[in-house]
Parts: sequence; structure tokens; C-alpha cells
Amino acid sequence: MAKALVLQILQVLILCTGLAAYFIKDVSKRRAAVIALLVACTALVGYTFYQPLADKDHDKKSLAVMDSSQSEFVIKLSSAFDDFLRESGVASIGHESDSKTKEMIDEMRGQALKFARTAAEHDPNSVAMAFRLLVIAGESRNKAQISAGLEKLRAMKEANAAPAGLLIERLYEKHEIAAATVPEALTVVQTLTSKGWFRDVATIEVYRAAADKAQADKLLADYRSHLQSYLLRVICLLITAVCLGLVGTLLFIGQFFFWPRQLTSDQDRALIAAPLDYGTLKIYGVLIGWLALECVCSPLMGGLAKFIKRPSGPIDPFTIGLTIFIFYTLNNVPSLILAWLIAIRPTGVRFLDAVKLRFKVNGQFHPFRLILAGVTAWLCAIPLIMASAVISKNLQSQGSANPILPIISEVVRSDSWFIIFLFVFVLGVVPAICEETLFRGFLYTSLRAKHGVFFSVVVSAAVFAAVHMDFGAFLQLFILGAIFALVMERTKSLVPSMVAHCLWNSGTLILMMVAFGG
Repeated sequence: MAKALVLQILQVLILCTGLAAYFIKDVSKRRAAVIALLVACTALVGYTFYQPLADKDHDKKSLAVMDSSQSEFVIKLSSAFDDFLRESGVASIGHESDSKTKEMIDEMRGQALKFARTAAEHDPNSVAMAFRLLVIAGESRNKAQISAGLEKLRAMKEANAAPAGLLIERLYEKHEIAAATVPEALTVVQTLTSKGWFRDVATIEVYRAAADKAQADKLLADYRSHLQSYLLRVICLLITAVCLGLVGTLLFIGQFFFWPRQLTSDQDRALIAAPLDYGTLKIYGVLIGWLALECVCSPLMGGLAKFIKRPSGPIDPFTIGLTIFIFYTLNNVPSLILAWLIAIRPTGVRFLDAVKLRFKVNGQFHPFRLILAGVTAWLCAIPLIMASAVISKNLQSQGSANPILPIISEVVRSDSWFIIFLFVFVLGVVPAICEETLFRGFLYTSLRAKHGVFFSVVVSAAVFAAVHMDFGAFLQLFILGAIFALVMERTKSLVPSMVAHCLWNSGTLILMMVAFGG
């Protein structure tokens, strides 16, 4: 209640000072109103950003969904590997080989169980998380985990807790279900799981327990066929990732030999710097004004995320994609409008020229070279992000808590190519355009008007990473921001950083589609 009151007071202050700054004609009074507006916006942003840091349970549900997805990936991969070895007869070549293979698969199942247990701990009131944990425990024949999980599930007060507990008990303890209760059992499975391994396995177990051998064998055959294609996709993905990582590493090392000592000469500084020194107050006004607007709109996005991530009810990927696009546009396009109104328009320079969005540099038209530079930057980013992820894990980082990731992990299960294209556009192309225009096209060029390359790269990358409010992925976001700024500095165009950003977001989405998709 107190938090809502503080936010409402700050929003009223912003509205009043904004109107005053717009209508007051006296220069000195208008400047005072502008400063008051900036202070009010800063207070709103600071208070909003402080809340997640003070709230220890912040983003726990998002982390739970991601942990659950990771558990599904590992257990599905172990099942695919186990099924492949059984079908090919590799596991039965000799006693030693059989023992090592069994040990490896058991270790993977143990890791999956660990991820599922962590997911249940992050969201202890979620029946869906508890149910998924028990499905893995049941398939792993972990009787101790089944007993402990059932005890916790029975203690939950949610309406679907009792049916979920009864179903687990029938599937993995009694191994018997009355044929008349199969539709009810399938409804519980559909409600508590998404399309994928959990739903497939639980459904097969329902028909097995109901002694419907024909249906169980049919579903099992489909399940094994899917596992084989899934294993092939994962292997192709791993080979592709390794190849791209090696190419990126070679390109990155090559930069030490071919990268010029001075990226931009004093004579060419105008090619990368903003048309004029906008001034610290205007730059800060654009950024803090945009963040204040985001703070006002974020409750709407939060409500959307809660609706999408609820375990019950159908998920319409098209509606989700369209809604995310609308909210993303409403959140980010105002930043570009503010940059144009406050800083760029008074200079008389065209917006696209001011942010360096161009294919012609120094009178030379080289679109292919600029696109190739973006691809090269993306490849160089791959090994660096991999290394930074290892560093973050060793520093006990809890990982990315980006609220959009759990939504993606659910939506990528769709089999529609149109939905895949929609999400690549919404989450790959649109952010590349909006974020690069703001952080590199406006902020970085503004810094370069007064400062050197190193300072401008570090500051713009730090701001880029910080405003994502994903502290578990801060290092990775900082590195990406630095790479995007450096490729822009090198080429004197915003196009390569947009290409690299688009490839990174789209690549991440495709990776999740392979890992969690149907």
C-alpha cells in the first residue's frame, strides 16, 4: 500500500512539473521547472529500481520457470540418449561400457532433478513446479524424493494440489488408475504441464497405469520417434555452436593484429560524434525521461507476464507475440521521440544522420561491408559471452532473470512457422532497431562529442547493461554493449551494431526453440 502511494505521488509530481515546464514562458522559471521534472523522474526511477534489490523474492518465479525449463532440457536429453543407446545396442557391448553409460545417464537425471528441485524452491507455492519435480523423481525411481514431494504437495492449499498429489501417488506408488478416471487425470496433466517432455511422459504413465496397453504403446512410439529427432537437432546445434565459437575466437584474435591503434582520427571524429555537444542535462533528460515512462508502463507489462506464465489456461502464442510487440513499442519508441525533441531537433540535423544510421560513409556506399562487419561482431561476441557466462557462474551468479525468457520458453513450443517468424521479428529485429538507435546512435555519439573511445564505450555499455535490470546477466550485457559500440566506432555507421544485435537476439531465440521446442 505504501509503495503504491509513493509511486502515485511521484507520478503526480512528474505530471505537474512536466506541464509547468511546457507552459511557463519565463526562461529562468522554465529551467527551474525542467530541473524539478528531472528530479521527480530520477526519484521515480530510483525508487522503482530499488524495489527489486530490496525484495529478496523478486524474480523468483521467473527463475523457477527457467530452472524448470533447464530440468526438462536435461532430462529430455538424457532420455533421448538412453533411448538411442538402447535402440543401437551400444550400451550392451560390454560390462564396463554398460556401467559407464548408466552412470552418465544417472548423473544427467540427477542434474535434472536438482534443477527441478531448485525451481520448486524458487516458487514454493506453485503446484505446477511441485508436480514437475515429482514427475522427474518418478521417472528416476527416486522414492525418497517422491515421498518428500508428496508431503509438500499435500500441504499446499491451492485447488489443484490435491488432484496433483493423488495422480502422482497413483502413477508412481500404486501404478494403478481406474479407466473411468483417465479423462480427469489427463486434465490434471494438461493443466500443470506445457507441451513437451513432462506432458508426454505423464500422459504415457496415465495410460500405462490404466492398463491401456494399445494407447500407451502408440504414445510411446511417437515419444521415442520425437526423442530421436530431438537428439539429432541438439547434436546439430552443438556442432554449429562449436564451429561458430571457433570462428568467433579466430576473428577475435585476428583483431589484435588488424585492429588499428587509433580507431578514429581527429579529422574523422565528426563521422562518429553527435552533430553538436547536446549537453549533459539534455542527455540525462532523454534517458531519465524514458526510464520514468518505463516505470509507469512496467506494471502493465508485469501483469501481462503473470497472466502468460500462469500454469493453467491455454497459451496463444500469436496473442502473446502481438501484445509483447505493442508493449515493447510503447516502452521504447518514446525514448527515440525524446531524443529527437530534446536533443537532435534543435541542431537542425536529420534524425537518421544524427544517429549515424546510414549505408554511405565518407561518400562511399558499402552496404555489404557494413552488414559483414555486423556479422563479424556477432561472431566475436559468441566466445566472449560464453567465457563471461562461465565467470558469472563461478561468481555464484543466479543467472539471467529477464522476465521475457520464461515467456519465450513457453511460446517456442509452438509448431507454427508463422509464430516463429513473429517472435524473431518481435524479439530479434525490433529491439535491435530501438535499442541500438538509443544506446549507440544517441548515447554513444553524444559521449564521443566530448570524450574518447574508451570512456564512451565503457559508459554506454554500462548504461545499456544497467537499464535491462537483469543483474544476473550484467556482465554479458556489458560485453555485448561494448562490442556493439566498438563496431560502430570502427565503421562509423549504426548498421553493423543493429545487424549484430539482431543476430544475437535471434540466435538466442533459435537456441531456445531447439532446446524447448516441439
